[in-house]
Amino acid sequence: EVVINFKVAQTLKLLESSIADGEDRVSETDDITLTFTDATVSTNFDLIKLIDSNNQTVDIILSLENNVLTISHDGLVQGQTYTLKVPANAVIDALGNPNKAIAITFTTYEPIAIIHSSIADENIALEPTFKLYLNGNVSVDSSKFALTLGDDLVNVNVELVDRIVMITPVESLISNQ
Repeated sequence: EVVINFKVAQTLKLLESSIADGEDRVSETDDITLTFTDATVSTNFDLIKLIDSNNQTVDIILSLENNVLTISHDGLVQGQTYTLKVPANAVIDALGNPNKAIAITFTTYEPIAIIHSSIADENIALEPTFKLYLNGNVSVDSSKFALTLGDDLVNVNVELVDRIVMITPVESLISNQ
């Protein structure tokens, strides 16, 4: 007599998620997608939830097509933290293997704002560097910055260091004695 013991490996795997656990600055309007190797709806599919930081359930619409689970919503609150909870056995593969429980916590995009500025209304140095301290990471297009002195446009260099935009006139400013 020959006895063979074996175990079928779980073949259902999460391949990709449109959001990462701990990610901040997630779009408050985009759908959330999870892509699996092979997935169909299972027993706990309707138990998938999106929970806000007040522990309130957000209204969502679920769809599963071509192994992509899409979680749609009517828009999330900016700067709010959410947790997507996909319970075990929400989806299964062709062999009946269930997904493992998934929990992804993320924070939605909060508009960039200047939280502090080195710019004063008067007594500006002749060779200043103006600093704008921002509440988030950004990229800078220096062509979008302008500095005027009276009616005159002043050419500037713009540099981004961490979350600080530094604006420096190319030439010394003229004193208004």
